[in-house]
Amino acid sequence: MFRVAPLSAAALLLLAPAATADCITRAESFLMCTVNGGAKELRGCWGPGDAGYQYGPAGGEPELVLSVPLTQLDYIPWAGVGSSIWEEVNYHNGDVQYSVWHRIDRDPGGDPPSAGVTVTRGEETLADLQCDPGSISANYQGLYEAKAEIGQCWQDFSWQSCAEPAASPAPAACQPGSRPFLACTTGRGAKQVAGCVGPNGAHYSYGPAGAAPELALTAPLDGFEYTPAAQHPAGQSIATFWNGKTGYALWASSSGAGVEVVQGDSALAVLDCDPGSSTVDFGALDAALAAENLCFGGFLWSRCTSP
Repeated sequence: MFRVAPLSAAALLLLAPAATADCITRAESFLMCTVNGGAKELRGCWGPGDAGYQYGPAGGEPELVLSVPLTQLDYIPWAGVGSSIWEEVNYHNGDVQYSVWHRIDRDPGGDPPSAGVTVTRGEETLADLQCDPGSISANYQGLYEAKAEIGQCWQDFSWQSCAEPAASPAPAACQPGSRPFLACTTGRGAKQVAGCVGPNGAHYSYGPAGAAPELALTAPLDGFEYTPAAQHPAGQSIATFWNGKTGYALWASSSGAGVEVVQGDSALAVLDCDPGSSTVDFGALDAALAAENLCFGGFLWSRCTSP
């Protein structure tokens, strides 16, 4: 829904001349969606040295393109508190600001993910566009990692040059009696991931490095959603933990490892493990399942039947 004054919507969207901003590849986009029932699309992205925003007809030439050096990008990551995960990127064109935002309710039974762009001049809202439900693809974690890779750290509510490269802490430890099948850090050591297996089932935890996890999940091995690499067409090992309607898929392949957060057909976040930080041993999960006399049945594991 538009709330526009005093400019018309058309004039507002054409305020900036075209500039180079590579929003073509989904891997380098921090937000993609359609608006107005699929008539328009918006994309926020980053590439080598810069970050861009574009808006226009779905599948057509954008009406508005903005670009800024990645070092100067006004990106506000989630503060780690509150009932929802909220992140936004602000682009400036003169005295007009385009805030590209994304929100995830932390309560599994809460509102579905939402996103959009809010256009303001000072305290005045010129336009407020929300993404069409089900069209959202977001990867703000990738943007966070891109800022970290160029030597910037989020400190005192702003991006600053890191005093020195941050050392990657050890991956999160598993509970006593459990073994890791995937453990790593993400965000240049800012967060840690652990997938473990033990006598009480499979466990997943995620949170700040060296601190108590923000999220901890446990799943029984009987009925666990896990596809071994030998059974996956792309050779990936994928173990998924569910928290209500939200799934956390821990994956590993010859090219890397990480976690993908999903709801339905929408990818809410893609967290790649920091290079060199991964401990991968899905064989520990295979052995634990075999010890419980569980067999693979196409995604889920259940009690083996007699031949």
